[in-house]
Amino acid sequence: AFALSSFEVGERRKQAEEELASSEEFLNSVIEQSPVSLWISDSEGTLIKLNQSCRELFGATDEEAVGKYSFFKDNLIEEQGFMPLVENVFEKGEIARFAIDYDLPKVEHVKINGATHRILDVTVSPIKDMHGKVTNAIVQHKDITKLKQAEEALKEYSERLEQMVEKRTKELKDAQDQLVRREKLA
Repeated sequence: AFALSSFEVGERRKQAEEELASSEEFLNSVIEQSPVSLWISDSEGTLIKLNQSCRELFGATDEEAVGKYSFFKDNLIEEQGFMPLVENVFEKGEIARFAIDYDLPKVEHVKINGATHRILDVTVSPIKDMHGKVTNAIVQHKDITKLKQAEEALKEYSERLEQMVEKRTKELKDAQDQLVRREKLA
């Protein structure tokens, strides 16, 4: 029979704890240093961790957001019709993706001093335990404000061009009709 001394058990436990701490530190560094704005919620939709990119995107601090912001209290998500998608993340383990006009100063349940207004491409992914139960969600944002503004400007320009073409076409048709009438009179 193989038996470990209490010293060996203690050493192995210490090594396992160090490896776990190192792994946790690595994961925290990956999250914090990601160039993608992201935050993590608990199983109830409450923000428990956000990264630097997220702080910068929203103008928020940990003190203002952690433990205070919740998906299920967000009036903007509700008003714009995305709450069923968010609920499905937590209830069915589905991934949600939507573009939202997100005016953070108008969110009623949190006060963020540096709050910003952005148009966001949002992906909400469930994090499941080994039994398939949703324990958390990871939320990633891409700021598409400039893209949407460029699309809107292009649409307006296209509409103006179309109006100009219609006007010019009418002018040319009127001129052609005038020429035809003159030729008939001559």
